[in-house]
Amino acid sequence: MDNISNNGGDFKMDYISKEENVMVDVFDNSTVRTHTHDFLELAYFVEGEAEHVLNGEKTYIRKGDYLILDYGAYHSYSSKGELKLINCLFHPVFIDKSLVYCRSFNSLLNHYLIKIQSGMLKTSPSNYIFHDTDGTIFPLISRMLYEFRQKQPGYLELIRCNLIELIISTVRKINDNSEFTSSDDTSRMVMKKVNQNYMDHITLGSIAEELEITPGDKVLAIDNTEIEDIFDYQFLTQDTYIEMLVEKADGEQWLLEIDKEFDEDLGIEFENGLMDEYRHCHNKCIFCFIDQMPKGMRDTLYFKDDDSRLSFLQGNYVTLTNMSDHDIDRICRYHLSPINISFQTMNPDLRCKMLNNRFAGEALKKVDILNEAGIRMNGQIVLCKGVNDGKELEFSIQKLMEYLPNVESVSVVPVGLSKYRDGLYPLEPFNAQDAGEVIDLIEKYQKICMEKYGTHFIQASDEWYILAGREVPEEERYDGYLQLENGVGMIRLLLDEFHDGLERRIAEKQSGAGLPWEGTREISLATGKLAFPYLKRMSEEVMQEYPGLQIHVYEIVNEFFGEMITVSGLLTGGDIEKQLKGKKLGDTLYLPRNVLRSGADLFLDDVTVPELEKSLQVPVNIVKSSGYDLVDALLGISDSGQE
Repeated sequence: MDNISNNGGDFKMDYISKEENVMVDVFDNSTVRTHTHDFLELAYFVEGEAEHVLNGEKTYIRKGDYLILDYGAYHSYSSKGELKLINCLFHPVFIDKSLVYCRSFNSLLNHYLIKIQSGMLKTSPSNYIFHDTDGTIFPLISRMLYEFRQKQPGYLELIRCNLIELIISTVRKINDNSEFTSSDDTSRMVMKKVNQNYMDHITLGSIAEELEITPGDKVLAIDNTEIEDIFDYQFLTQDTYIEMLVEKADGEQWLLEIDKEFDEDLGIEFENGLMDEYRHCHNKCIFCFIDQMPKGMRDTLYFKDDDSRLSFLQGNYVTLTNMSDHDIDRICRYHLSPINISFQTMNPDLRCKMLNNRFAGEALKKVDILNEAGIRMNGQIVLCKGVNDGKELEFSIQKLMEYLPNVESVSVVPVGLSKYRDGLYPLEPFNAQDAGEVIDLIEKYQKICMEKYGTHFIQASDEWYILAGREVPEEERYDGYLQLENGVGMIRLLLDEFHDGLERRIAEKQSGAGLPWEGTREISLATGKLAFPYLKRMSEEVMQEYPGLQIHVYEIVNEFFGEMITVSGLLTGGDIEKQLKGKKLGDTLYLPRNVLRSGADLFLDDVTVPELEKSLQVPVNIVKSSGYDLVDALLGISDSGQE
């Protein structure tokens, strides 16, 4: 969506006039629903306190805090009491006309009117909550509000001057701090360093707030049981009466007796979702993509997790080799479900070879324990040519069928091979004939499973069908898209949503509804090799219904990782820039959301969206993942804020 609530109504981007390119107003809503926008936002909290959710991350906002949000940041406010804030919404061109393609706060800092380098703002400023420690920010934004309301001669120039001073003052305060920690009163990061069991946020009106528990306190034990991680905490806090040992920031320990409803939440959130450090993978899989990455990329891209707890919390797949008997006991005792497992093969000896771990075969016995406990599971098989395919794949399917219905689904995906494989296990890519054979085998067992168990169970990822030159299956074959995150059914879902969305817009057109543009519209769309033929086809369907619309669809070859990598999620900004240079791009270039790092405007190679816009001299819009969003993007509806 491109609008935000304002006293029961809607605040739309159109309300920022093209003549002013800025709006300053007071918001006094207790709740502002999740939204995003195509402008920069500066929000100063004048009164009250609230829960702020930014790109899925929750934090606590109080009087004197302020936010600077980039284009595309998704956020919401929620307060049970009075909440008042001053919002300054502006397009970068308000600062200077040369910033027409600017889409981020960071890119403003090098502009000649500001020209200040920040050593601390390594990420988007949206990841920070600033605090007006010395009270110098409030007068600036108050003056901006006054000038915008009075609209006396020179009001825009005065707003601009105050805004520039506010930006410089904010960055200067951060740069003046030698250390940047959660205790810093000038600013604090939403994404913090892991501190085990430390509380990050207390929900307003919750049990924890009534007991005077505050952020920074630490949970030591519940009912004389030491808290290991989030699962201990969630399980032990279910009872109607608990005793919780809490350590305050000053070291004082409180023993709290808590009477509550069964399964009632205490209102405590922790700095790290696990309340513990992530567990590193100890395997050396022959197909591991992280081992196939070039040097010099962000450190986070090289971290290999193999943590069963992330399987429950984030849907990660685990190999079971990093899971102790204690972990298994806790999963069964707490009845945690579902757990996602990277099986690869059900042949124990072959599994040891593929994972380069002599315990990998023995780890399969843990599936029996989980199955007996009634734990729901989903599986994945990364298929390697000449290794675990053919008869080995058929054997694995047969063995996994024995765990039905607790193993609910298993996906089969082809190994991803980058060009950085020197010194690694020699693997070959699959060809069209190979893909056809894999599909035939999977569809054979889909029929058997459907007749016997009422589920298709084993699923082939979309890549197999595209490689084999076959149409993707109908929606019913995907059993509710249980394996969507593994690329199973993504194309079918996109196609169905697209056609449904297009039919709706055509019906609206026939009833007299207009579009945000008149006459002609020329745009461009870029994607990876995998989705290109489908997006090309869908674009042609849209152009057929809307003759004034011209869409250029470009296939981006992955030169960074190698041409055998065909998914759009592994495209880099450098490849997109290089291959689109000099091409007809029209008024706007559209890219799929998965090309960017979650919650940021950063590609895998650290190229930013503003940098790409500057190089290609065209605005770049990010399209959400659904087919409905694609239709609206192509028709310019999502650009205008029209719903």
